[in-house]
Amino acid sequence: MKSPFITRRGLLERAGRVGGLSATLTLSQVLGLLPSGCSVVSESNVSFEHGKGTSVVIIGAGIAGLISAYELKNAGYSVTVLEAKQSAGGRNLTIRGGDKITENGHEDQVCNFRDGLYFNAGPARIPSHHLTILDYCRKLGVKLETFIHANRNAYLQDNRAFDGKPVRSGQVINDTRGFIAENLSRSMKANNLDQEITINDQQNLLEFLKNFGNLDDYHRYMGSPRAGYQTLPGAAESKGIVNVPLNISELMTARFWTWKLHLEEEYNHQAVLLQPVGGMDRIVDAFVSHIGNDITYGAELVEITNDDQSTKVVYKDRYSGGFNEMEVDFCICTVPLPILAKIKTNFTTDYTQAIKSVPYMNVCRLAWQASNRFWEEQDHIYGGVSWTNQDIERLVYPSHDFQSDSGILIGAENHWKRAERFGNLSPLERARFAMSDGALIHPILPKFVSDPISIAWQNIPFAQGGWALWDEQSVKEILPILAAPQGRVFFAGEHLSHLPGWQEGAALSARHVVNNIHNQV
Repeated sequence: MKSPFITRRGLLERAGRVGGLSATLTLSQVLGLLPSGCSVVSESNVSFEHGKGTSVVIIGAGIAGLISAYELKNAGYSVTVLEAKQSAGGRNLTIRGGDKITENGHEDQVCNFRDGLYFNAGPARIPSHHLTILDYCRKLGVKLETFIHANRNAYLQDNRAFDGKPVRSGQVINDTRGFIAENLSRSMKANNLDQEITINDQQNLLEFLKNFGNLDDYHRYMGSPRAGYQTLPGAAESKGIVNVPLNISELMTARFWTWKLHLEEEYNHQAVLLQPVGGMDRIVDAFVSHIGNDITYGAELVEITNDDQSTKVVYKDRYSGGFNEMEVDFCICTVPLPILAKIKTNFTTDYTQAIKSVPYMNVCRLAWQASNRFWEEQDHIYGGVSWTNQDIERLVYPSHDFQSDSGILIGAENHWKRAERFGNLSPLERARFAMSDGALIHPILPKFVSDPISIAWQNIPFAQGGWALWDEQSVKEILPILAAPQGRVFFAGEHLSHLPGWQEGAALSARHVVNNIHNQV
């Protein structure tokens, strides 16, 4: 006889058919299968006595592991953090002079930046609505400053259009708007719209389009000061000469409009974001100063097994080569899935298969030390991003220390197939390509940049990728499996949130798991 009760999986599937992905995610949260989305998970108002007598081992000293340790220590738990590397932070990595980058299959690189210069090789920006990580910055005294993401004075470059020459972002955006407004105005005047509207509505819409596209009195787009000037306005009679509109056919060929023109409209990619003063690892340093000696470095996870009463963790001491075993009440595992897939466990078959089924994003970054901030002096670009269709994908300009004598220029930040190709190159070859591609935007670049340092996250030991890649199907079928504990082993990290690749996702996931352990205790 068929059971009258519906399983959680069946309920999720029905919710998905009726309400789509958002309904599935909401119901998953209600069932306790997933952490909340973009809101702060409430901190536990438990006393220091709450966790006394309960031991927890945390695997990984990335953001999720550090937040878990911070919250549990504050609640009186006995906490040990095991970190395979020699430093905390995980993919929150800021590189300074003297630091070394080790990649599988490539020679080590040593950074030669002068004192005071740094490169955020992992997370580089924080949106204003990432409330949880910002809450910790406030609490721990991490000072923040503006990160300029979108700059209308930066460039867009595509070999297929404008003879391969870079064009200003502001001109591309405003010329595109002008052409759209002009064509829609023509349709309005010719009564070519399918839906009938009143004369008053038509007049209002035409006036809106005129202002939106900066059209002339004949509703033609003839160029706009919004798109920049050939000759800047000056004193007396010098009113300036606006740029000649770009060719609409070439604008469509370049395809900037597919995503580069509206990236800052996306919720997590605002035009103006935030960053810690002095480097993203200031967040890591603040947590480490509170957690103290409870982090064991060079501790490479080998095995996790657990039963109803306790959890056993075996790790290798990378300094001595010996093996150590710990038995604790609970374990929080924040290890990236490509690494966890290789660990010996007694997890269920469904869980081990789910671990192996999640792909990770290829991500590469390269930074130059620049002896002159030519992008400011000659191109008048202060912060922001220039885009290209070359494999480097983008140049990122620093949003701090404006008009200094020198600085760090991000000469490549790419993803997907571009990052795969770029990461397969040697560090020397990456620098050659970045030099050549960057010169398409700034021909003077080779004169002023040196000491390249690059990172391909898919090649980094104990990471093997930038972040987890979720699609609608895997969110429904795989994420609920991975978010659920295996006995006394809980899991946290950006890969167990709906904000993969963001520190906020790791923070939300960590708080979610800590609250679940509180509830069990």
